[in-house]
Amino acid sequence: MEMCGNKAAWQIVVDGIDNIDLESVGSNIEAAGYEIGIRSRLAWTFSGPAELTLYPSGKLLVKTEDKDLAAQIAENHVTNWVRGMEDYLKAGGLVVYPTSTLPGLGCLPIEEGLDQLFSKKNRSSEMPVSLGVESMNQVSDLVIIPECVIQLLESFPKGSLTLVLPAINTLDSRLGGDWVAIRVFAHPEAIKLATIHGPITATSANPSGVISECDTMLAAEAIGVSRYIPGLCPGGKGSTYIQLKENPHSERGWSLSVMREGVIPHADVREWWTTPA
Repeated sequence: MEMCGNKAAWQIVVDGIDNIDLESVGSNIEAAGYEIGIRSRLAWTFSGPAELTLYPSGKLLVKTEDKDLAAQIAENHVTNWVRGMEDYLKAGGLVVYPTSTLPGLGCLPIEEGLDQLFSKKNRSSEMPVSLGVESMNQVSDLVIIPECVIQLLESFPKGSLTLVLPAINTLDSRLGGDWVAIRVFAHPEAIKLATIHGPITATSANPSGVISECDTMLAAEAIGVSRYIPGLCPGGKGSTYIQLKENPHSERGWSLSVMREGVIPHADVREWWTTPA
């Protein structure tokens, strides 16, 4: 990062990059909370905490007198914006995204991402997080899915249930080890995220014990994550957690227990389960 000759802006050049996809990088900058101004093949401009101009070469001009802010933007540009979301997540990056309840904090179910997530949340490794998916098909290689699951999910509002299912192979203990919690997303942005990148952690974007913001931008700022998908969440109760265990003596071949009551009352779940299919 260096000051331009006229001392009116900082110039940020990414080593090893001399050509970028303006649409892709511009979308990443927009996702970080900046508003797009001019959009042309020669340059894109943005307004926000600082005035930005992005060029096809990857160079970014930052108009601000705040050197610390410019340094923060430079780090984001080099490590997050120029790299696409896929590379960012594969490297263990975190993203805050909107859900049908509270902002979610997402990473891929990999060691690097989980390390970052549990550190940011100040969460005990003995408290597993769930995985959010576009559909149960995305976890068919991770968990055993009972035949009754699809009917169960279709009987209640989308996103209102989280199912704790037996893992096919033991996973990272921070994902539950032998028992993995799966939630099918309801919010279109969360669905899009999971559709593109696969199962992603579905835990609230707040440090443990701290009330979560409903705005994803504010939630990202509060937890110290640079990348977020803009959105406002309605808040309210979380999903109801249901565990399904194989039981050859049960009519369905499985037994059900409500681990945590959320938006769906315990009684409603039990009524559905005890009603003949």
